[in-house]
Amino acid sequence: MSDFAYPLHEECGVFGIYDRAGTEDVAAAAYSALYALQHRGQESCGIAVNDDGVIQGHRDLGLVNEVFTPAVLGSLSTPTAHMATGHVRYATAGSRVRANAQPMIVRHGRGTMALCHNGNLTNALELRRQLENEGAIFHGSSDTEVICYLITRNRLRMGSIETAISKTMDVLEGAYSLVIMSATKLIAVRDPRGYRPLCIGTLPGGGYVFASESCALDAAGATLLRDVEPGEIVIADTKTGELRSIKDHCGRPDTQMCVFEFIYFSRPDSIIEGSSVHEARKQAGRFLAQEHPVEADVVIGVPDSGLDAALGYSQESGIPYGIGFIKNKYIGRTFIQGSQKQRENSVRIKLNVVSSTVKGKRVVLVDDSIVRGTTSARIIKLLRDAGAKEVHFRVSAPPFKYPCYFGTDIPDQKLLVATGRNVEQINEIMFTARGSDFIIFDVEQYINPASEIADEVKNVCKALNAKPIIYSPTFSPGSEMARAMIDRDIKSFIFYDTAANMKDQLEKNMTGFFDANDRKEVKQILFLQEEEKKRMEEFTTVGVAGACHRMGTTTQAFQLVKYLQMKGYKACYIEMNSNRYIDKGTTNRLDREISFVQKVKSWFELDGENKE
Repeated sequence: MSDFAYPLHEECGVFGIYDRAGTEDVAAAAYSALYALQHRGQESCGIAVNDDGVIQGHRDLGLVNEVFTPAVLGSLSTPTAHMATGHVRYATAGSRVRANAQPMIVRHGRGTMALCHNGNLTNALELRRQLENEGAIFHGSSDTEVICYLITRNRLRMGSIETAISKTMDVLEGAYSLVIMSATKLIAVRDPRGYRPLCIGTLPGGGYVFASESCALDAAGATLLRDVEPGEIVIADTKTGELRSIKDHCGRPDTQMCVFEFIYFSRPDSIIEGSSVHEARKQAGRFLAQEHPVEADVVIGVPDSGLDAALGYSQESGIPYGIGFIKNKYIGRTFIQGSQKQRENSVRIKLNVVSSTVKGKRVVLVDDSIVRGTTSARIIKLLRDAGAKEVHFRVSAPPFKYPCYFGTDIPDQKLLVATGRNVEQINEIMFTARGSDFIIFDVEQYINPASEIADEVKNVCKALNAKPIIYSPTFSPGSEMARAMIDRDIKSFIFYDTAANMKDQLEKNMTGFFDANDRKEVKQILFLQEEEKKRMEEFTTVGVAGACHRMGTTTQAFQLVKYLQMKGYKACYIEMNSNRYIDKGTTNRLDREISFVQKVKSWFELDGENKE
């Protein structure tokens, strides 16, 4: 759910408070609010405090309680401070540095500004290069620093900070929800499309609070007033004590808040765009039960964001709701951890099955979404290992097929398990093939370059913990694949020609690399380790994948699976393309298929062994 080097994308939480009555400890309020927003970012955090126009702050890597010790928080708490901002940040691998932590404090000729940002600019690189050509010096790699530079430059030319912000919005593209604090103003800004949420609350003694989610308002003792409109600039002015707004950038017809806020990101006790996140997820579960009913004994959810949908599924279907997992509350969410390896390792300690709930029962497992798919497959295996009789996996969100460039950590479409696959194919990749020792990929006439095929092979085999075998009937694509696999340091075995040579090649030299003519120039390419020099029939499970655009070869792979299943192996057919090519039109190849299966028999029944 392999480590990948992504460009910077972040999902964060922002907060700001203006206490008009002067009765609140604004630093403590910001600390409580960031605790409530911790789910939105776990890599760094910070608080900036305005003490009678003097802005100071503290930011660092770590969780809120780690960064803000009692001593640090005490240094920020002063009775004369009436404004504060706070931020929690999540960023991908490679950008986890203190310089990118927020709030970012900028001191310029007209004063000081502290800025917090949630979202991602799609034109950040272009703007950064333009600023660098004009002499700007950057200390970090985040697009938040770009926004700071642009606002500061415009502020030096204009009469007020809100005018400078409005001017800056003219050139910003992408997602941004901002909380900005100057010497006398606390300002909330939302991009014209409204990708990321931002709301306004009121304090009991007078004053205003801005936050990514309403749960932070609750933690700070504030009451939800309304959401910041897409494109709106909202100003809490300490000179007047009033709230006013600028709507020059409002009114776009294509506003579109990220649906993942309702599906996954936001806390269930938050109110987003006037709707309860909890009720929205529960309603999604009800729809799921209506569209995909099943006979079962218990409905369970994947903590935490799948629990509400599971409850809705249970209420609609009449199947009892149960607690299927206990979550370790001291580990973060796997989706928003920086690397794939971190995500995979954390699943092992994150969840533990309540065996009394699932043992011997038909289980409906409800989750909010499938992204990469590896976490879902591991969770289902946990249920199987705990004795579940059946596991029916239900997902309350539509398939996640496309990358997001507005603040969700999925920049590469190849990482999404739903891309180019239907539900049946997703099932095969995530569940049917799990436990296979080998996956066989046929690369003849594959339309993609060898480098892209190798990336796909690496992703699939990594997710399924299997070893790849590459089959190519001709030398050219096989040799290109060999180079691509070597470049990626993937241990595999590559062989050529037809099934007649499978047994001979594997037995002759499992560490070798041969084509039909035993070409010496490729013999030195070695992949399999010494302990893996075993005949294929000694393995209890074999996975087979057809991955080509030629009817005949795909049909052969399908026939091989059928034969292996008949012989007692756990085998599966995985199509790496978007369409299945097995249909009634393949009957004219029957003689060829029978010949192929006979060759496979001789391969898997060495020394007269019969595995039936």
